[in-house]
Amino acid sequence: MYQESGRSMVEIIGVIAIMTLISAGAFALIRSGMAAQKRGVIIDDVSKIVSGIRSLYADYDDLSTLDGDSALAAMAVDKNGPNGVEYSVVKKEQGTNWYPKFTVTISKLSIKDCNVLGTKAWAGAESSTGTTKCSNDKKIEITYSK
Repeated sequence: MYQESGRSMVEIIGVIAIMTLISAGAFALIRSGMAAQKRGVIIDDVSKIVSGIRSLYADYDDLSTLDGDSALAAMAVDKNGPNGVEYSVVKKEQGTNWYPKFTVTISKLSIKDCNVLGTKAWAGAESSTGTTKCSNDKKIEITYSK
């Protein structure tokens, strides 16, 4: 009687199909991980900005002297974040008075990042603003108290 050795064509196709599924899954996981890492960098940068401004202006009653670009430079946070994202900081004005509030703006986000970060509960954000939503121009503005 003849004895077969090796693999049949069906077995080889099965192995190739399984390898394809595993490879596709790995690419999806890597891509998802990279996006989560980028969002993590943005969240860390915003946290640095907020804590830095609060530290710089701890001895002041208001933020009338706040200059966003200088504040970012003082905190060693680059105005340009990962993948073209930009940060800016502005003081909030109420009529002719400067209140101890400031807004951190994250702009030039992708639609996916904007939606994910826009629904995030930002730690220490002013409670009156409620949930931050992503605007049509793909930027998020978060208001904080000094």
